Amino acid sequence: IREDGTKFDCDVQIFPVVSNGNTIGFMATHSNITEANRARKELRNMQERFTRVLETIDAAVSVTSQNGKELLFANPIYIHEFGETNEAHLRLMSLRSDSKDITRDEEIFDDVKGRWYLVRAKKITWIDESVAEIEDDFYEYDDDDDDPCLFCEGDCDACAFAEEEEAEE
Repeated sequence: IREDGTKFDCDVQIFPVVSNGNTIGFMATHSNITEANRARKELRNMQERFTRVLETIDAAVSVTSQNGKELLFANPIYIHEFGETNEAHLRLMSLRSDSKDITRDEEIFDDVKGRWYLVRAKKITWIDESVAEIEDDFYEYDDDDDDPCLFCEGDCDACAFAEEEEAEE
């Protein structure tokens, strides 16, 4: 508590004072950590908001190491669609027409899933300062239908039905 009665976050460290092997007293230091705690809380809240966006976005988002060998992050839709490995990320990236320009959006047909995906990718700096590759696969198309839908299982009939119901309302 400050002299004016206001409270603040304080870090207290107590050290023994030793003379000739005997403890003769204690020394204490006090540090105001209010601002550091506020910054930590703000960072935690920001991380929670960011995580919520990534976990609820209607896209499969994955991050791999630059060489693609390690899956660093995958949101729930990616895990549901492709599992917890980097195989789909690598497969879709290998199907790009120009593997050198990964920043260009490209529609890719995945023979394994039998679906079209709009793949967006870019290089980012990961949390450990290494270069990583983020990929999001936004739309999928039924092989016989050019209308996009956001991650419907199988064909896009369910999305078309949902769109018709919305239009009627």
